[in-house]
Amino acid sequence: MTLPQTRLAFLAIADHDPNLALVGLRIEIEKRLRALASKYDVKPDQSIGLLLNLLHDRAVLDSKSAAGLEELIKAGNRAAHGATVESEVASWAFETGPQILRLLDLRLAEDVQADIENWINKATLILDFENETMAEMATSVLNMARRDGHVMLMLGDWSPKMRAAEILIKLGALAVIEDSSRTAWSKYRITPQGNALLSHLLAR
Repeated sequence: MTLPQTRLAFLAIADHDPNLALVGLRIEIEKRLRALASKYDVKPDQSIGLLLNLLHDRAVLDSKSAAGLEELIKAGNRAAHGATVESEVASWAFETGPQILRLLDLRLAEDVQADIENWINKATLILDFENETMAEMATSVLNMARRDGHVMLMLGDWSPKMRAAEILIKLGALAVIEDSSRTAWSKYRITPQGNALLSHLLAR
């Protein structure tokens, strides 16, 4: 995929003002991450670091890409606050930045509906394969999380309900929002994928 030259304008000033160029790169990254958040039903008006983590948790970005983006964002933040960015870091950013932008643009161009449908089919197969009541248990857990805004789970309790919850967490249908070391219980919320899966299970 060829990016329009205007999107790489920051490279034109990289030699004589690397700090400004890094800020420009960070802006381009942020625009794409917020667009990806909107596409994958993640609230886009959150901090850029939180958006990056959420997109990684939902498998929109792989670990290598997320780590590279985090480093580029950090470099851009330092440059925006007037700190001198090491020449090696700046060179790496200008070499890696265009590749990352292309990756983000490719993700933006993908058909999210097809991704969701494939994921739902996979999730349903996994639940049905476990046993005949697992999909029913998963529906109960997801319904509670949707209704109350969260669900409290004690993982490691191998009741059918908690087994279903473990599967849902591994699938990305539930995400932790409060993990307390003082108690065995943790709070989880339903993800956009979880909402889609619940609608599918209720319609069966």
